[in-house]
Amino acid sequence: MNVFASHRLLIIDDDRELLELLIRHCARQGFDARGVSSLRDLGQQMTQFRPDAVLCDLAIDPDDAVQCLELLRDIGFAGPVFLMSGCESRVLRATFQIGGQLGLNMAESIAKPFDLAELTGCLRLHLKAELPLNEQALRAGIEQRQVIAHFQPQVDLASGRLLGAEALARWAHPNLGLVPPLRFIGMAEKSGLIAPMTLHILADAVRLIETWQSSLPDIRVSVNVTAPLLTDQGFVGEALRLIEAPKVRRAIKLEITESSAMDNSLEIEAALARLRIRGISLSLDDFGTGYSSLVALHRMPFTELKVDQSFVKELDRDGDAKVIVRALIDLAHNLGQKVCAEGVETAPALSFLRSLGCDAAQGFHIAKPLAPEDFDDWCGQILSRDDGSAFAFNEERRQAEAARSH
Repeated sequence: MNVFASHRLLIIDDDRELLELLIRHCARQGFDARGVSSLRDLGQQMTQFRPDAVLCDLAIDPDDAVQCLELLRDIGFAGPVFLMSGCESRVLRATFQIGGQLGLNMAESIAKPFDLAELTGCLRLHLKAELPLNEQALRAGIEQRQVIAHFQPQVDLASGRLLGAEALARWAHPNLGLVPPLRFIGMAEKSGLIAPMTLHILADAVRLIETWQSSLPDIRVSVNVTAPLLTDQGFVGEALRLIEAPKVRRAIKLEITESSAMDNSLEIEAALARLRIRGISLSLDDFGTGYSSLVALHRMPFTELKVDQSFVKELDRDGDAKVIVRALIDLAHNLGQKVCAEGVETAPALSFLRSLGCDAAQGFHIAKPLAPEDFDDWCGQILSRDDGSAFAFNEERRQAEAARSH
C-alpha cells in the first residue's frame, strides 16, 4: 500500500501541458492529484476536493500566486503550500515569505526547470503519512513528557570549537514517531500550551548544562521563548526558578524572534531589561526578516543576533543574499554584538561566513539537531580531539565515509 495514496494534492498552473504532466507524475507516485489552470476554479476545488496540499505556480495568467495565497489564507487552509516558478529567485523567495507572513504553512519553493524526482522528494518530505494532531493530543504529550529537546550544536567559526547548542522542541509521538515543530508550535501558541512546553524544554537545557559544564565551562544553551511569555509573571517566575543556580543562569541564552519582540514592545522591552539585569543572555532570532529589526536592535538589550536561515541557505546561489548577510554581520559587529548564522548546510556557505568574521554557526553541515544521548556522544568525540575542532572531525568523517563507499 502506498503511504501517500490518501494525500490529496491540488496543482495550479496555467501551462496546461505542464499541468497534465505534473498530475500524471504525482498520480504515479501515489498521490491523489488534481489540477486547475486559473484561480476561478480554486474555490470550488478547495471545497469539493479538499486538498491536503497545494502546489502553485507564481504566474497564473491573468492572476498570480500572491492572489492564490490570499485566497488560501481567507479560507483557512492549513496544509503545506509549495511554490514553483521560472521567475528570478528573489521573486520566488519574496512570494514564499509573503505566504509565511499571511500565516500559511509554506513548505518549499521550487525553481523551474526542476527534476520530477526533486518535486517528489519535496512532497514526500512534507506529506508523510500521519495521524491528525490536535490540542488534546498535544496537551497529553506535554504532560507525559513526549515533547522533548533535541540539541543542535553551535560552533565557533574561527576555530571550530564547540560553543554550545540550541534546544529545539521535538514531539516523540507514540504513533507518529518524531513530529517536527512546524506541526505543533503554532497549536501550542494558540492554545496556551506554549508556556508549559517551553518550561519543559528549558528544564532539558538545564540538564544539558549541568552535564557538560565541567568539560565546557563556557557552554551556552539557547532556548526559544515567545516574547508574550516574558510578560507572564507566572512563567517568568518558574523559568527563573529553573535557572536560579548562578552557573546555569550564565549558561542560558533566551532567543526571542524579532517579530514577537515588537508586540507590546514597551512591556517586552521592560521584561528583556529585567532579564539582562539578572545576567541572562538574550539573542535576537530571525534577524533581518522583519520590518522592525533595526528598531528592536536599537531599543532592546540583546547580546547576540542570529542571521535568519532564509538568507544563509541562499548564500551558494544568490548574490543578493551574500550582500545582505555581509551587511547584517557588519552592522552587528559595529554595535558590539556577537553574530550566529543558522541554517549552514554547505561547505561554501560555511567558508563565506568565516571570511566575513561571523562569530558562530549552526546547521546540518555541522550537525543536525541531536537527541540528548546523541549530543553527548557527538560532544565527547569532539572534546576528545587535541584540536577540539568540529570542522576537522566532520571532514575526517566525510573522508572515511567516501573511502568506504569506494
